[in-house]
Amino acid sequence: MSEPLPSRAEQIERNKDKTNLRPGLAFVEQHLSQYQANVDRFLSGEGFPESRAFAEGRAFDLSNADQNTPPQISIADTQNLIAHIPPALIRLSELKTVDFRYHNMVGVPNFAEDGNLDRETLCRGVVTADEFVRKPQDYHPQRLLIGVTAQDGQTIFPTAIPSTVSTNPQAIRLYQLHVMLHEFFHTIELTRRDDEKSAAIVINRATGRTFADWARDYLRSLEEEKILTSEYSAVYADRLFDGQGNILPDVTPYDVPVREDMAEAWVASHFDIISNPHGYTSFSNYAFGNPHPEHQLRKHGVASKRAALMKELRTMQ
Repeated sequence: MSEPLPSRAEQIERNKDKTNLRPGLAFVEQHLSQYQANVDRFLSGEGFPESRAFAEGRAFDLSNADQNTPPQISIADTQNLIAHIPPALIRLSELKTVDFRYHNMVGVPNFAEDGNLDRETLCRGVVTADEFVRKPQDYHPQRLLIGVTAQDGQTIFPTAIPSTVSTNPQAIRLYQLHVMLHEFFHTIELTRRDDEKSAAIVINRATGRTFADWARDYLRSLEEEKILTSEYSAVYADRLFDGQGNILPDVTPYDVPVREDMAEAWVASHFDIISNPHGYTSFSNYAFGNPHPEHQLRKHGVASKRAALMKELRTMQ
């Protein structure tokens, strides 16, 4: 016997709970040793000299930050993370500043009537982590948004993971590294959300393949594989898929839900692990429902089309 359909009120709560950050941190805590080892492997060595010079040349603004609480992601960690991103991608980044003014604050989601994130204003504001924890009557203790990139791609604003989501400092640091890498992807792609600007970026000079071609293929990979990459990108499922798992007809490669899944796959391709509701612990080896995983494994050393696309992007010259 099939389960009864949820009431409207129950469905609204389920939709709101898509912003519950606790499952993401619980995944990190559950797989802490592997997650740490994967991140350490990515961050080993000095990285790329050009990328490190870029990282050390950014402004790290603490002038408006809470001076009594250290950021959950340090300047040294942020610089080292960026130093390990390939130079060809570093050259595309608009990043100028990491601004820590919100580092001890929590982003409060803004919900539409159906409980999904409002499409126009995702965040209704920020409050201090202390206020967020002390006022459960005003803020759901685990529903929040984390990390912000300015629309011009020039500034990243780290935000806090409150104690109601995790009290494990190691897991929090790892998740904040995930968020910083995610936001760095936005510094590359935010100003290129149209065909003309994306077509100006050539990712394969031998074939003339462009970032616009790559983005269209990424949307096709979601259409074929039908599973979003992570806990976070699943928030946008209702804006990508219909009830049968088909991509909605008006979705383009430049829409927010597609770009958010791209950013999560970008993180997963670097760390080879990401918080997800599917239980996989290797991004490169998970098929995401791809009907031809053996072929993909043979050709690219990965099991899904999106992993192959991320590998292509990371190895562009």
